[in-house]
Amino acid sequence: MNFTKPLIILTAIFLVISFVSAAPASKIPGIAITSPVSGDRYSSGCKITVSFCVDCSITYIDEINLNKFAPGNKVAILATGINLNEGKQCYSFDYTLPTGLNPEPRYLIGIGSNYLALSGSFSIGNPGFGLIVTKPNVLQNKKCGGKLTVKWIDPYNLYQDLTLNVFLNGYPSLIAFSQNVLVSKGEVTATIPTGLQNNKAYNAVIVVDRLNNDLGGEFYVSNTFTVNGC
Repeated sequence: MNFTKPLIILTAIFLVISFVSAAPASKIPGIAITSPVSGDRYSSGCKITVSFCVDCSITYIDEINLNKFAPGNKVAILATGINLNEGKQCYSFDYTLPTGLNPEPRYLIGIGSNYLALSGSFSIGNPGFGLIVTKPNVLQNKKCGGKLTVKWIDPYNLYQDLTLNVFLNGYPSLIAFSQNVLVSKGEVTATIPTGLQNNKAYNAVIVVDRLNNDLGGEFYVSNTFTVNGC
């Protein structure tokens, strides 16, 4: 797999993800999405519950959007102008997905027009392909310079002979985490870089070159997790 092409392309895509400045561990900034989670499956025209927790400095979200393949490739804007209650940290809203969406395992919920947070990749319909990132877990808390394990499954057994690369979507760009890992291995453990910003909204991003497309490969996003102690 060509490591350079996905890194350049995906770094450009994820440049729009903005993190709030660092704060003490008891008040870690950012937004942690708790629903949907990686591997969830929905149908076009059905209800989706979007749940998230925020730090106390966030009182307004300009939009919640549905994306296909990547942040910035918006399929729909589910809500706009959301005022958050002072002192309340966690929220849950129900929305209706658009009808006629193509079967695809790489849908994402974005919080904010500038993507303050991304959900894990989830399916709409029965796409018949795709990886599912099963770890990190929702709300998992990791330390700068500590170890992080990323796990995935290949439910359709389409990727077993391929390799993948793993990134962290940190500010201001994607961060290389582990390269040329066999899909069949199912997991990789590596060290989280030091010098990152404390935030609730980190994701692991898996890139596998199964399809020749403009993004440089298929990529799949984990649930949000926290990096702290930076």
